[in-house]
Amino acid sequence: MGWCSLLLTPEVRAWLTALGDDDFGRVAFYLDLLRQRQGQLAAPHSRWLSGRLRQLEIPGHRRVHRLTYYADGDGTIVLLTVWRRWRGTHHELERAATATRRRSSPNASRTERSGHESP
Repeated sequence: MGWCSLLLTPEVRAWLTALGDDDFGRVAFYLDLLRQRQGQLAAPHSRWLSGRLRQLEIPGHRRVHRLTYYADGDGTIVLLTVWRRWRGTHHELERAATATRRRSSPNASRTERSGHESP
């Protein structure tokens, strides 16, 4: 299998920046695995949520982090939101669905669609 690219929303980028070295290494391992398999990971690492929206579970020493993502047809994986396991899943699904709609909207700015923060 080939490699694909990752696009990060500002929320995911800020979360990654705030991680300590051990946690960052663990997250990088799972993101690399996700890229290698072009977004097609099976349980227990990933599971389908709704539509094209999926959830990546990253186990940690004290908590499990979950990232919502979807794979574009052009080899790009878009990481949308991140949360810890203790938070309500329904609320997080709504947040991820809203982020997906915002990114897919024809009225979305180029910055929102690309996943990059504006300077």
